[in-house]
Amino acid sequence: MTDAAPVAARALVKRYGKLVAVDNVDLTVELAGFVEGPRFYPYLSGRRNLRLLADLDGDGAKSRIEEVLELVELRDRADDKVGGYSHGMRQRLGIASSLLSPSGRRAFPRTRSARSG
Repeated sequence: MTDAAPVAARALVKRYGKLVAVDNVDLTVELAGFVEGPRFYPYLSGRRNLRLLADLDGDGAKSRIEEVLELVELRDRADDKVGGYSHGMRQRLGIASSLLSPSGRRAFPRTRSARSG
């Protein structure tokens, strides 16, 4: 069950059979997000995992790695293997990976894990 109130759509726009806009909100923009338990290569460091993802994103994502590591307070542990990270640290690395996206649009679902505090 979500906390969001339902929204009535007055206008739907389809392009080539696909829904692309609702009430003039463009649905074709890129959206970055993560799940509650993001998965990374456990035998690689947090920094190396982010580099791999940045290579896929392109658009200067690699230049943001240090910035996002600092933002999620993982810079001091960035060179440790992800396999040694706590659940919360993996979640923060997931947030960092979402922040690498050049789109500027992020989705951060609320965590409902008892382990996250």
